[in-house]
Amino acid sequence: MYRVAPHRGTEETITELDRHRAAGYRQFQIKVGADWSTDIERIRATVPLLKPGEKAMADANQGWRVDNALRVARATRDLDFIFEQPCRTYEECLQVRRRIDLPMKLDECVTGMRAAQRIVADQGADLVCLKISNLGGLSKARRVRDFFLDNRIPVVAEDTWGGEIATATLAHFAASTPADYLQNTTDLCNYNTRSTGTPAPKTEGGKLFASDMPGLGVAPDFAALGDPVATYGEAA
Repeated sequence: MYRVAPHRGTEETITELDRHRAAGYRQFQIKVGADWSTDIERIRATVPLLKPGEKAMADANQGWRVDNALRVARATRDLDFIFEQPCRTYEECLQVRRRIDLPMKLDECVTGMRAAQRIVADQGADLVCLKISNLGGLSKARRVRDFFLDNRIPVVAEDTWGGEIATATLAHFAASTPADYLQNTTDLCNYNTRSTGTPAPKTEGGKLFASDMPGLGVAPDFAALGDPVATYGEAA
């Protein structure tokens, strides 16, 4: 799994990274994508704090124009990190991809099999983030994942957000992915203050574990989930 590196001063960042290391985390995401000049400073302040064997992803969340993404890449090209979803569209990301020498990770623009085929044909990414809900569900996400694996592109098992139920789904999705091609996954439920089900998937040593109980291994908390948006079935 990975954890988000905090937006704080150097000492606070070191303390937070050490806390995550003690819990077993070795991959960290740096949130950027606002002011490109400030983003350069944030990347340059955080990446050098990583220890051997650790990885960093600078995630712009589609926040840069092409020209500013290139400015960030050129100003940080001496550092070892992954450039994640710099621009809004795939075409813009591809422009950046072809002009920098940092590894590129695509996220929001990985929307289905057609997008996956374009990425492979264009050599548009070194790794991809597969968000189950963004791909239309678990079955479609599995097909897209297997296509990327067939083309030797590692994947991240993730979702747009969620609680215990979504995290349990991710745990099974990640566990069914060959370890050599699973970049990481995430325990979404541990970022939340409300529960959607019990028990929460086990996390230990920076790893997320799939339950061996029937189904996802989580009982939904219907009181927390609220009334259904729609009900399907035979008429009463």
